[in-house]
Amino acid sequence: FVKVKYENDEVVETTYNYNEINLIGQGDISGFIVSNKGVVSASYFANGYIINKTISGALCSTAGFVIENYMGGVVSGCYAEGFRLPSDNLNISMSGGGIVSQGVAAGFVYSNSGNISDSYSNIKLAGDSTGRLVSGFVYINTLSGVVARCYSASTIVGELTTQMPFTGKDSKENSLQQNPNGIVNSYYFVKQLDTETILEEKYNTGATALQSSTLKPSTLYGFAMVSGDNKNNGIWDWNETYGYPELVSANKIAISVRRVIKNYSSIITGGTSTENLEIFPYLQGYEYGSDNNPIIIRSSDEFNRVFGQETGLNKNAYYAISQMYDKNLGIVYGSYRLVSHIDFDKLSIIENIKISSSIMNLTNNGKYTG
Repeated sequence: FVKVKYENDEVVETTYNYNEINLIGQGDISGFIVSNKGVVSASYFANGYIINKTISGALCSTAGFVIENYMGGVVSGCYAEGFRLPSDNLNISMSGGGIVSQGVAAGFVYSNSGNISDSYSNIKLAGDSTGRLVSGFVYINTLSGVVARCYSASTIVGELTTQMPFTGKDSKENSLQQNPNGIVNSYYFVKQLDTETILEEKYNTGATALQSSTLKPSTLYGFAMVSGDNKNNGIWDWNETYGYPELVSANKIAISVRRVIKNYSSIITGGTSTENLEIFPYLQGYEYGSDNNPIIIRSSDEFNRVFGQETGLNKNAYYAISQMYDKNLGIVYGSYRLVSHIDFDKLSIIENIKISSSIMNLTNNGKYTG
């Protein structure tokens, strides 16, 4: 939950509190979804354990985010991580929480036949039990699977574990990265660059080892990092404290802050007065349509309404969506967040529309087609 403290109509402190989440079961278990044939974006599993109690390890799979990403499935801007312990100090990898399994386990996805981009895993694998076959990010990447601009900071424990820091291999030491061009601009972090840690290169999987202590934004080729104070001009932001990239959109939480005014009185149209009302105005900077509280767009219809395609609306949800459009000037302003599949073929044709990046921010948790 989010705790907001304000004084004199200004927010002075925002505190984010996350309770520990433990997923315990048998069979195939993942931190977010078991299978995906659609689009998943800006989502995550964090701050907990994923515990698979299946005794026969060959019959189950465990993954930090998704078990099976089918052909056509899209996952972008997502992550799986545990939590940080005091003993972790300033280490990139988190040792709290993690995946506990006696079977096959992967830090992010067990099997990928679709497209996974701009995602990461930072989770301890095996936990208190030793799995036989473990990979830091993706266990099986099939001939149609593509993983682009992703990284693994996951740690694997257990002396008997078949360890691979990013992709997987079977019990016969065969690589399960089946697409020769399936791993693009993706990395795994190690403490030292030596023959004991650089394992992906031995199998030519496409994943590249980077030394944690020398990590910096420029070493992550292909990653779209934010620049300056504008957190909407990139996908990744650099965590200066621990020295690694974090996702922007997945961690953006919309916050609406209002205050109470009792015994409110005013003069409305026609000279009629209203007295002794209780109203709840937004605090400045937290209005609907501000950067902190963006307008949510869930469909092509709502996208059309953003650009003033319907006038004379009553003050309902659709009115709130289109209120930041100046039809006379043809200008859209405010902040918006796409949270679903948007089919551009269903959008209205708008002539002479002006969209200025200085007055309109658009962040994407969904997908565009058309």
